[in-house]
Amino acid sequence: TGTMDSMNTGIDDISTTLEQSSLGITDVANEATQLVTAISAILEETQNNQNISDELQNEVNNFEKV
Repeated sequence: TGTMDSMNTGIDDISTTLEQSSLGITDVANEATQLVTAISAILEETQNNQNISDELQNEVNNFEKV
C-alpha cells in the first residue's frame, strides 16, 4: 500500500500543480486584457490631446495674422 499511497500523493500533487498553473495563466490573460484596454484608452486620450493642440495652434496662428 505504500507504493499506491505514494502514487496517489504524486498524482494529487500533479493535479494541484496543474490547477494552480491554469489559474496563473488565466490571471495573466486577464491582466493582459486590462493592459490592452488601458493602452487603448491612453491612445485615445493622446489623440484627443493632439487634436486640442492642433486647434490651439490654429488659434495662435490666427492671432499672429492680425
